[in-house]
Order: sequence, then C-alpha cells, then structure tokens
Amino acid sequence: MPDSNEENIRSKKDKKLSKHFDILINDKKVKILNYQFKDYKTSTESGQVIEFISQMKFDKAEKGEVIIKINTLKEELTINGKWKIAWDGPGSHGTSYLIKKIIKE
Repeated sequence: MPDSNEENIRSKKDKKLSKHFDILINDKKVKILNYQFKDYKTSTESGQVIEFISQMKFDKAEKGEVIIKINTLKEELTINGKWKIAWDGPGSHGTSYLIKKIIKE
C-alpha cells in the first residue's frame, strides 16, 4: 500500500503533466507546456526559431534536422527545422529549432 509521501509525489507529477500537451518531433511524442517563435541571429546565420518550454526535461528532443508537428485547437503546423540550443533552469526546460520551412494547415 503506497504511503502518503508516494501519493503526494504522484499527485504533483499528474498535476504537472495535465498542463502539458504532446507534439511530434521526428514522429516521437514530446510533452511541452508552451511554444513561441523568436528571432535568431548569430554572426553566421539568422532567421526565426521555435522555442519549446516544458517543466520536464527534453530527453527525447532530437538534434540535427527535424520535422515537428504541432496540433492544437488554434492551429496545425508542420515545421522543418534544425536543432539550435537547449537550456535548463529551476523548474523549466527549453529547446529551440531554427525554422527552415513552416506549413500551416
């Protein structure tokens, strides 16, 4: 029989998961909390990136060339991109992909 500490941990994890939704990166499910588009510029390249934010680590995030599929109530997007950066902070994690092509359906 699980003790109350285990139940608390399970409850917090379930609450955290309920705020996330699934996207596909190279046909692998990844749970994210939110995404945003940002301008990206370095001395060698520039463009727009899509940044994914989550309360969980991106263990499955693909590096290199990717195809990202996002289906929300607002929009359906298919994005061809290339991995750029990942970051970790207290309670939040992120990864960004440079957008090569975006298709809105």
